[in-house]
Amino acid sequence: MNREAKKAMLESHRAEREQRIAEIHARIEARRAEHEQKLAAIHARIEARKAERSQRKAVGPAVKAEPNQELQAMKAAMMADVPTIHFPEDDPKYNSAQKYGYV
Repeated sequence: MNREAKKAMLESHRAEREQRIAEIHARIEARRAEHEQKLAAIHARIEARKAERSQRKAVGPAVKAEPNQELQAMKAAMMADVPTIHFPEDDPKYNSAQKYGYV
């Protein structure tokens, strides 16, 4: 192969490489633009939520509904059926500190 053929072959390889590099850069830029659009949309949603939250805070807390009397009655009835154990305070049998002599 003579010098001119080698030179022409090298130039064609360089041109192909430059074209591939340009295509890669174009794809990278397209992806970057797509990601920037998605990020801008996310930031817009965040700002909208912040504005909504600050508006709710400015209006004041929501008024809580009065507790349901029937629900309270049911809870009281259930609590009345719960067995309880009463231990005498001065009995050493029920006071482990006195029972084992820690006091």
